[in-house]
Amino acid sequence: MTLGANVKETAALRDAVHNLQQMASMMEEACQKELAKADKLKKETQNEERNSHKMLKSAQSAEKAAKVTRDSLRVTSFFTPGLIAALKAAEAAFKVAVEHRKLMELRYKAAKVCVHLAQAMYTKLSAACMAQKTKYEATNIKGIARINMAGGDLGVYHGEIAPELTKVSIHPQEHHDKITADNPKNKEDEKKQVLDMQNVFGAELLAYEKWRSYQTNSQVAYPPEIIERINPGDDVQVGLLAHLYVTDARVRLQVDELLRMMEKPDKREKARIKSRKNMAGHLGEAMIRDGLSPFANEVNVQVHCNLTDGRYTKIDMAMENLRLPMVFGRGEGMGAREGGNVAIEVKTGQIAYLKAQKEHIATQVSVHKAYDVSLVICTRDIHDMNGNQEKNLRDDVRDADSRLLGMLPHKARIDGVVWNFLERSEQSVN
Repeated sequence: MTLGANVKETAALRDAVHNLQQMASMMEEACQKELAKADKLKKETQNEERNSHKMLKSAQSAEKAAKVTRDSLRVTSFFTPGLIAALKAAEAAFKVAVEHRKLMELRYKAAKVCVHLAQAMYTKLSAACMAQKTKYEATNIKGIARINMAGGDLGVYHGEIAPELTKVSIHPQEHHDKITADNPKNKEDEKKQVLDMQNVFGAELLAYEKWRSYQTNSQVAYPPEIIERINPGDDVQVGLLAHLYVTDARVRLQVDELLRMMEKPDKREKARIKSRKNMAGHLGEAMIRDGLSPFANEVNVQVHCNLTDGRYTKIDMAMENLRLPMVFGRGEGMGAREGGNVAIEVKTGQIAYLKAQKEHIATQVSVHKAYDVSLVICTRDIHDMNGNQEKNLRDDVRDADSRLLGMLPHKARIDGVVWNFLERSEQSVN
């Protein structure tokens, strides 16, 4: 075989890599396009719901005013022809007002159903896109790894390595480099693993979907309702982890790595310790994100913000365009109006972890100034501190213009849920 043939074969391999990258880009673009359409529809239904709610409020006020007018005429002891005519007109106006209010109630109810359907469609589409993206990225990475290996073998065969080929990279997501030709996970295996996970946690996934579809009937969201929302039952938490496994590539890879460790008895306890460090944080953030999302028209996570010294930080969660006023506690800076926004940092850890986070919290909340409310929501472990320790930590966060709230379940409970999920997940791989 000639050197010219070697160059052509190397070029063909580079073209194959380029084609894989181009296909991945096209798939991502198609997903984003469809998600944009679904997001637009979701926002349109939310706008209609807000308008319908305002129209209902107006209709209720008009009905109340018409009733007052009618009742004031009814108590008159002496009726003249003019008063009788006025009473008839008031009766007719009240009847019209009642019918209008009933129509507005139906309109508002229909608008709320549309919001729920649009949100469900967006969530389902987003999950489907993420699942397909995860599968395609894994296949893509394996394909390119094998092409690179083939390029290396070709170079060895011809007595030289093709340096241009070895420089090709697709910049995979964090941890995706674990899926290589030495650790193959073919498409069918991945599909079966997801289906097995759904079979194992079917009841918990249903409980999670029911919890996530919550709609508030409150005019104002107060702490009891907020706390209840971010403290779901263990079955919901397990379902949430199963949902993250199916839809979040990062969580899925971490779970797969932990399950591989658990297969070896001498590494099982190490897997438990690692799950406490990594998985508990994911669960805490997801409980707050999905738990509080019914109160806002938009929820963004990991919001990138630049610091004045050139560094950057990320806000764990930002609630935008609140659907109703929210009160997180007593005192100044604890309430946001309807249409307002809230910035939240999440801390899932025990006492030592919470105390060690003091300086990092100050950096994180320094970018919350554009928000109506700045919060650091942590586990209830903060209440296990002695009085002075808890007060000092709360004061430090307050000095940084934020508020510290111990609303999440205790870290030990979250760790228990995570380990329960992992032990049961072994059923889907064994």
